[in-house]
Amino acid sequence: MEYAILVVLLAGAMSMMLHDSMALKAGVAKVDATMPIGVPLAGFSARKTKFWPIPRPTKYTSLMEPSTGHLDPTWAKALVLSDDSGVEFCIITVDAIGADGAVRKLAHAKAVGLGFPIPITNLIMSGSHTHSGPGAISPEFLWEFAPATDLLVPELQNLMAEKMASAMMMAYQALAPAKAGIGMSQLFNVTKNRRAGVSPYLKPTDIDPNMAVISVDTADGKPLATVWNFAIHGTCLGSKNLLSSGDIMGGANTAIESLIGGVSLFVNA
Repeated sequence: MEYAILVVLLAGAMSMMLHDSMALKAGVAKVDATMPIGVPLAGFSARKTKFWPIPRPTKYTSLMEPSTGHLDPTWAKALVLSDDSGVEFCIITVDAIGADGAVRKLAHAKAVGLGFPIPITNLIMSGSHTHSGPGAISPEFLWEFAPATDLLVPELQNLMAEKMASAMMMAYQALAPAKAGIGMSQLFNVTKNRRAGVSPYLKPTDIDPNMAVISVDTADGKPLATVWNFAIHGTCLGSKNLLSSGDIMGGANTAIESLIGGVSLFVNA
């Protein structure tokens, strides 16, 4: 699937109009945010402990089975944009089940401590929704006890926030003249509606085919960042997987960075 996505991304990027009329500046960074082995992997309640809801505590888990290793790195990535009017904002993406408000607030506070000047109102956080990313980083009661993320472990929450803050500050420090463009295309025959057969109103082909891409290049035309969105679900590895991973979105990001260059940020709308 990831290579089909790349074909569309490449075609879209080639047809984009890149604009620099507003004296755009951009900076991007990525930080390895892979959590320690033994953290819960958020997303599947099937990973709950055998006698749930009776806890079976380990160093990082209470209600879910601990991870046993890493399949691929999970990342925190940041893109900072500014224009000649003085407006600055930041997009931060993480390979995680969701975008938790508490983690966002903590990460911003840590970034401010490093000298990051952008207000939290101009900070957009997106979790890729991989079902093989770290849990125990959110205090959301429903997520904790579903169990979808397991109970909050402050050590892990702080570690994730530090990784995010580092990416944000590195991206800000990398601000330089840039060009950006926006494109959209459609991608069929790589996804299906998983509710087909459950709901009488849905067919497997009832999907959202739209892919949106923001391409950011350096002033001399070298790829800097690719921000993309497509309706996919990070469940390819299944509930039996206990290796941390960015799942299909992470694999696509890696391929985009290898074939196009720059940093690829998947934004889950």
